Amino acid sequence: MVTGFFDSMCTIGQHRRFSRLGEITDVNTLIEVMDHYKIKKALLSSYPDGWKDSTLSEIIQNDRFNIAKHVVPDKTNDEIELDYLKSNNIKAVKLFPILDKYVLSDWVIGNLFKKLNKIKLLTIIHLSVTQAQGFTAVGDRMVETLSGMDNSEGFVWDRIHTLAEQYPDIPFLLARLQGDGGGYKKMMGELLSRHNNIYIELSHFHCFKAIEEFVELYGAEKLLFGTGLSIQDPGQAIAQLNYSQISVNDKELIGYKNLERILGQEDL
Repeated sequence: MVTGFFDSMCTIGQHRRFSRLGEITDVNTLIEVMDHYKIKKALLSSYPDGWKDSTLSEIIQNDRFNIAKHVVPDKTNDEIELDYLKSNNIKAVKLFPILDKYVLSDWVIGNLFKKLNKIKLLTIIHLSVTQAQGFTAVGDRMVETLSGMDNSEGFVWDRIHTLAEQYPDIPFLLARLQGDGGGYKKMMGELLSRHNNIYIELSHFHCFKAIEEFVELYGAEKLLFGTGLSIQDPGQAIAQLNYSQISVNDKELIGYKNLERILGQEDL
């Protein structure tokens, strides 16, 4: 059994759509939940509405957290500077192209990615929209959008392929991917097979033997532990990993070692 997880998909703050969910809005409560589930560290992001200054200060000062900063092309490009990143404990950036309504094309994101490429910063591309029906990723709509059958959100797989090919030194984490779904699953497999710098995480990767199949096809090194905390109970990802029929070493890679390696924290 793996303990001491490093959560790649953890949030804190007020969700602008679901204030009734009981989400975690303070650091002490988050630590209490993490301790209960044996989550040692978290790559922490806010909802797109951001954090209060006092909350941000607590997070920066706590060595159990690294920050994944929500960025929007052009609007936040100026903050992608080494001094700013170091002083704010920012180890990753997170893009919400569907929610923020922009396309992953060079004429929109080129200036941002030129900066990210210099730093080789972990870049999380959030591939879902939370909705009231299930508090999870949009199902059929997301599959159609990602497979290229629906261009209404301007988001298709070949743009991710182009990014990974153009910036091979940037590690890309595709967040909130579902574990099944015909053409969608095939396109995800094509990306993983072609690019060593693409990873996915567990927070919505829930279907029977999803981890076993993934490890067999692509290796444990490309899968990161993620819970979806605080709008999702961490128990699902923890049980899925601990009860998967893979080696202890592969479980540890997924549970914390892969993210430590990507963030350069193996010796911490």
